[in-house]
Amino acid sequence: MSLHEFTPKTVRVLVAGNVSYKVLEAKLNHLFLTNNSAADIQIVHTNNLKNSAENAARKWARKHSIQLVRFVPNWSDLNQPDAVISKNKYGKFDKKAGIRNTQSATEYATHVVIFDDNKKLNRLTKTVNSFAKAAQCHIRKYAKDGKAHRVITQLSFF
Repeated sequence: MSLHEFTPKTVRVLVAGNVSYKVLEAKLNHLFLTNNSAADIQIVHTNNLKNSAENAARKWARKHSIQLVRFVPNWSDLNQPDAVISKNKYGKFDKKAGIRNTQSATEYATHVVIFDDNKKLNRLTKTVNSFAKAAQCHIRKYAKDGKAHRVITQLSFF
């Protein structure tokens, strides 16, 4: 199976926000492993090492032998129509590559699980939330402790 091939029943999950591994594991086990085999699940991630939920989701995927699908931003592609070119000590780069990468990952996902502390969503989580709404993903939002915070769209899957 190539990186982006999937069967119609494959569940592609993007996780964002701030959450402990213990809470994330309990929630993802309940939401996805009760109705699906590990072979039918993919964890989508944007290679963002600062996102605690993304790190925990990668750890969960490895523990359960679930395929990881990684979206990596192409910082050096300066030919994008909406590119914002900037320069640092390493050379020129496109400042919008990260946003485009997050958008691609969110559009690829079928389900988005967002954890927040109900105070302030971080920039990545806000971006994922807005792209997921536009892509009409199944979105479920949880408080940092894993309790249901609010359902953003009606979910037929959960």
